[in-house]
Amino acid sequence: MTSKQKIEELSKKDLNLIIEKFDEKKDYLTSFVYTYYAFKTTNHTSFITNIGYHYDMGLGVKVDKKKAIYYYKLAIDRKSPQAMINLASCYGTGDGVNKDINKQLELLIKSYEINAKKLTLNEISLLLSKHGNNLAIDIDEKIKWYKLYLDSEDYNTKYCNKLVKLYEQKIKNLKTQLYYTPGEKGYNEAKKDFETKLESIPTNPPDSTEAVDKLIT
Repeated sequence: MTSKQKIEELSKKDLNLIIEKFDEKKDYLTSFVYTYYAFKTTNHTSFITNIGYHYDMGLGVKVDKKKAIYYYKLAIDRKSPQAMINLASCYGTGDGVNKDINKQLELLIKSYEINAKKLTLNEISLLLSKHGNNLAIDIDEKIKWYKLYLDSEDYNTKYCNKLVKLYEQKIKNLKTQLYYTPGEKGYNEAKKDFETKLESIPTNPPDSTEAVDKLIT
């Protein structure tokens, strides 16, 4: 019986266990061979992602960013959240592709929407914190992701500050738009509502995520 025939008799679970053992031994060449044949045999998305990672990191094969990107995209076509994270990292560093933080954010968000991992949410929040002004994402979306982070984490002063400033900016933008509100009644009602919200914005960050919630509801 050939090695390929033996692999064909193994289940996806068995193949993953075998691959993990070779990875633990740092026998990445054998791990790559099993991963490749596992993909050809089972056509499972996780193996496609892993092939891309081998080429990306040079594990058992020479580093080949073009092949890594190819397999990541192939896996992404099958909705692989891990492949989205891996390709997002490439766009974040410009490794194998043109650096593009907007594509990086887009992929991280897609990954989180499929598989809501805390680590992915951390990456989204960190990217917003570092490059918020240069990202093609509106204020409401930024508020949404900071709020999700604060709901899942202990109190974070830095992100609470970011959230307060975003909400403050949102109110200012809305007040500016009042000048284009048709009708005296609509203008007055909107002005009263916006000014009330604006007054509720504290100078310092709130002491808890509950206080942040009050600002955006």
